[in-house]
Amino acid sequence: MADAKDAEIRVAFPSPESLAQVKAGATVVDLLDVSTLKEDTREHLVYVLHRCPACETLPTLTIKLNRTVVSKGKPTTKTQILHAAVLLTDTETQTVRELATEAVEPVPVA
Repeated sequence: MADAKDAEIRVAFPSPESLAQVKAGATVVDLLDVSTLKEDTREHLVYVLHRCPACETLPTLTIKLNRTVVSKGKPTTKTQILHAAVLLTDTETQTVRELATEAVEPVPVA
């Protein structure tokens, strides 16, 4: 059975320093510590929290970088997975859920 999406957080315009920290992240704290820029860089970090639908445990976090490129007037978004299925503790899971509820522009879960 596939993991169910529990929450999704989008961080628009991550700063280059934050993006480097997330890419090299050794701890969940590194992965979640993101500052943003005020201008549109056409980059978004996407945090997706998953849970096992059968047991409601084993929460994992996947972090993706979406980059939008405009070529010949047509925007195309490319996605790069920075970290896949990072296993979280209960405390880390709660932190991610709180970030999702505090998001200024929540993204509906499809």
